[in-house]
Amino acid sequence: MMKKGRSDGFTLVELLITVGIMIILTAIGLGNFNFSRIKGKDAKRKADLTQLARAIETFNEDFGFYPESDVDGNILGCNPSGDISTFNICPWGTALEGYPRGGTEKQTYIAEISEDPNSTRRYFYESDQVSFSLYAALENDLDPHYQSDLTPDCNSGGSSIKCNYRLTNIGVEEP
Repeated sequence: MMKKGRSDGFTLVELLITVGIMIILTAIGLGNFNFSRIKGKDAKRKADLTQLARAIETFNEDFGFYPESDVDGNILGCNPSGDISTFNICPWGTALEGYPRGGTEKQTYIAEISEDPNSTRRYFYESDQVSFSLYAALENDLDPHYQSDLTPDCNSGGSSIKCNYRLTNIGVEEP
């Protein structure tokens, strides 16, 4: 005669509950990981612009003015010939360098003008030679420095991505 009783295995209901709990915990973990990645990229954006702002301040000390910008948000600060009336675009990802006040020794202000960590976004520079603003598009809209009312476009192709973070020669602009 066979004995009725409980076997040593798990029931289907127990397995489904366990798998469900594991799926929920995984989803929570991935959500936190993704948010941490976004915050990390935004921290890099802020650090990149702070480093570039320091280089632009040094440029100002040497030349007596901030590099101009073009309508596309590029820095017109590379001075290959030493003629301070001629400045070329310094492409993002290259050095900001030139010959201060027509000198003969090339000065490198920053070895690489950093690019946005996301290939669909870019940084934007604006200057009238008296002041400057650097812009980025943060991904975390809960960031305390997030500004929804800025006008420059920080996309690097495709649909429009408005800049929402601004660093000026005075410092970070508060929303």
